Amino acid sequence: TFLLLVIPVNLLDNMVERQVNSSGGAFTTANPEIAAGWRSPLLFLLMALLVFCYFVFEILSQVYLCEDILKGEDSHILHEIGRGFRSVRKFFSPRGLLLVLFITVAVPLIGIGFSISLTESFYIPHFISGVIFSDPLYSILYAALLVLLSVFAYRSIFTIHAMLIDNLDAAEAQRRSVGIMKEHGREFLKKFILLIILSGVIVIAA
Repeated sequence: TFLLLVIPVNLLDNMVERQVNSSGGAFTTANPEIAAGWRSPLLFLLMALLVFCYFVFEILSQVYLCEDILKGEDSHILHEIGRGFRSVRKFFSPRGLLLVLFITVAVPLIGIGFSISLTESFYIPHFISGVIFSDPLYSILYAALLVLLSVFAYRSIFTIHAMLIDNLDAAEAQRRSVGIMKEHGREFLKKFILLIILSGVIVIAA
């Protein structure tokens, strides 16, 4: 089972790395011609496949696994991964793809919501952050953007669950998540903060 999970992801990862290395350098403002080459669409496709593999393995299959455990049903990792791959089509809509993009890029920056390990260390390059923090206006706008993204992540935290478990589309699932957080947000925050405190105590004790 472990090999069935690891081998395809490693193959995709190696293919992405080879494509990047074969392009003669990273894409920057100094060499924009790289984006016009034939490798760019292929690299984009490989990266999209890699992101969706991580998305299935680390988020979708986990949601299905938790659902089966809570219902007391038999669960098997390959079965849950299969359900995850079959449910990927639910995200092939403008709002669904934006949700995947948000999880891949924005969540690592704000630290709120579900994320994938592929991009968990994602950060804004120093040459960009340096410009932002050197200007008070840019710093305020950046802070406001992070606050807005954090509020969106908080209100939409159960969107994926609603899409998978309640079989809703992305728009309906997001509205369901917003309604849940309006009704149970305080209780959720209390338990979440308690979980963080308990986790910290365990780490310190260890």
